Amino acid sequence: MNLLHLFICIFYCLYSSIICDSSCSREKSRIVRDYFTQALYPIYEKNHISIPYECIFSPKRDIYYEQEINKVKISHDEWLCKYCNKTFYSEYHLDLHLLIRHNDTLTQDEQPVCLADHCLIFRCDVLKRSKISIRSINPLARGPDVNIVKYKKIHNEQQLTILRSRCASIINQCIPHTIHHDARIKIQHEMYAEVCAYLITNKYFELPDYCKPLINFTTVLGAAILIFLCLVGIGIIRRSDWKFNDDEDESDKHLSDETISSATALLAKTPANGIIHSSKSPTTTIRHRVRFKSED
Repeated sequence: MNLLHLFICIFYCLYSSIICDSSCSREKSRIVRDYFTQALYPIYEKNHISIPYECIFSPKRDIYYEQEINKVKISHDEWLCKYCNKTFYSEYHLDLHLLIRHNDTLTQDEQPVCLADHCLIFRCDVLKRSKISIRSINPLARGPDVNIVKYKKIHNEQQLTILRSRCASIINQCIPHTIHHDARIKIQHEMYAEVCAYLITNKYFELPDYCKPLINFTTVLGAAILIFLCLVGIGIIRRSDWKFNDDEDESDKHLSDETISSATALLAKTPANGIIHSSKSPTTTIRHRVRFKSED
């Protein structure tokens, strides 16, 4: 049993050494390819143009393009190889499988392109943040891996100027020369804004639009606090109304009791004929009535 474990460890170490010694990083190439697919390819679709062969993103030149389109993510822990229909626990192990078993499916072209070679232009170190879990958005739950990019030495202005020049050159190669000049300038500006515009000191660590979360944690937290305060305010107002209504009910109850007592006492003094006389000067009232009758 120990020999089997040792064999498995040696086997995976050999696989890891093979993939590490590879001259073209699959992970970095995937980051650059995703950037193109999400940010630049919609510009091609919108303007109904095709990717020229001179462009580094041409499928005919991308080394790993054929293998990438033959990978299927079934679930979080299940990946499928479409070449042989085998499944794997992770994309990493599927990449190892493709490297060992299907290495002959790599793009064979006279001018192959390793997209990882352009990682500086497409800021692969920054884009890795988009692959971190949602807890990286929460400033209260950030782990040690979240701030890796923050502490990296930022490129100086001279280096960024060189990268912007190389970026502009790539953009020019990726726009067909057969389209109208005005349309070409327009597309060039759109692509430049999606890639090259981030190669400045104050925007280098900013994520492109397709990587930004739809809902910022700070916004959610502020909205939750606002809703909580509103609910607390409504609760206080309703509590005050209930207390005021209780006080009114108590006063009405006391008033009604006093009124009933007075009415009961008054009815008890009422004579049989139903006429209630005032208690003031009863004798005078009777004399006036007698005199009135005698005069008649």
